Amino acid sequence: MLLMTGCGASQATAPPQLAAFDQPATAEDALPDGRDFEEFASFRRIGEVDGALVYAAQGPVEHPWCIVVVVDGPTEDDAVAGGSCADDAVFARRGVSVEVGGLGQHRTATLLPDDFTGQLEDGWEVVGPNLGAPTGA
Repeated sequence: MLLMTGCGASQATAPPQLAAFDQPATAEDALPDGRDFEEFASFRRIGEVDGALVYAAQGPVEHPWCIVVVVDGPTEDDAVAGGSCADDAVFARRGVSVEVGGLGQHRTATLLPDDFTGQLEDGWEVVGPNLGAPTGA
């Protein structure tokens, strides 16, 4: 009796992509004055959520996919900003989200990879290329 078994070679999953970084940065991609995230290498503005500016950012090697949200206040000193990063596996599966709040301001957004096919949380929708937000934001 001849018994043969085998395993197919597992296909390596390609890392997620973000086409926003395929182009050189422009003046629009710069963070507003007074906002500094030194741990990030590069920024690209990807849209707005309820008046807040949303940026994709390149983070450290172990968590390269980052989102930054800047919410203007009545004065420059009242603006709030926050960021969050994810590794390749998490970013490919569900993107990376950040929640920013302070001084009566509150915004939430999710950065999504190109060709995202995953599911967003209930109450969320895709509002632009690479950008998810709470429904109605």
